[in-house]
Amino acid sequence: MKKCRMLFLSLCVPFFVGCTTEPVREAPSIPRSAKLPEPHLIPNTVYVGISSIIESGSSRIDQVEKVRSSLCTGVSPRLSIKRTFTYRPPTTTGLAIDEALQWRTLHSKGARHFLKNEFFYYSGQSYRGVSQPENLEEPLAVDQLDNVDREAYELRNFVNGPSLLLKTYAARFLKPLYFHEGGYADMQFLFQKFTFRVPLEVVIKFEQINPTPNIKLPAANHYFGYDRDIFSPKLAMDHQDFIWRWIAKNSTSIAEAATENGDIRFVTEMNLEFFCKYSVPVTELRSR
Repeated sequence: MKKCRMLFLSLCVPFFVGCTTEPVREAPSIPRSAKLPEPHLIPNTVYVGISSIIESGSSRIDQVEKVRSSLCTGVSPRLSIKRTFTYRPPTTTGLAIDEALQWRTLHSKGARHFLKNEFFYYSGQSYRGVSQPENLEEPLAVDQLDNVDREAYELRNFVNGPSLLLKTYAARFLKPLYFHEGGYADMQFLFQKFTFRVPLEVVIKFEQINPTPNIKLPAANHYFGYDRDIFSPKLAMDHQDFIWRWIAKNSTSIAEAATENGDIRFVTEMNLEFFCKYSVPVTELRSR
């Protein structure tokens, strides 16, 4: 199969392509003079235990099993991963009324799509450098947002707008990935240590509900670890990144409500049912 690379923006966010994906990226080990708290999405009460497991020095197999047990009871999830965002579209002052309405509508639609289909996937990517601690609830500085929005306005195109505006969504929803090196430590661990064995009938069911671009039913079996309907550990590892993106998209729900000042409040939640039912530690798929 022909292999291709994912296209990067300046914020290191890859675009989706329908070809063999690169393996999940793992940040190089960089020594630290002092242990810093790392951004994470799993609730603190659970993350503290998971972090201790990872740092315990036990075997990788033991670590993976204990982390999975922290998130799942058998095939049932113990929790979900939830984030709340308040989204304020850029100002449209000075634009023609019809263009301003179109611009606000485009922004809101793009933000909704990004949170539903992309946020949790990007949160699991690893980038060069060390994750930096940051108060994720604090809004970005006005001058930072102004710079990002100014670039977006210069690029605005109402045909290809959502892709051109990806930078503005990342700046709001993925602050550690945009303004700092690193990412979410817990999601990175899951993305690196697990792949999935999703039954083909389940894949087909969800592809009919929410099709993936450039994937043909019956869901391009090889992307999901199958070769002529036979599960292949090699394919499941080769396409680990792609499968995680599919899992994150189909595990995420989003709720929204308008606020009095015109902002939009989004609640984005990733259900771990797929993870608990179908995840497979990469170590189990490699020869020992």
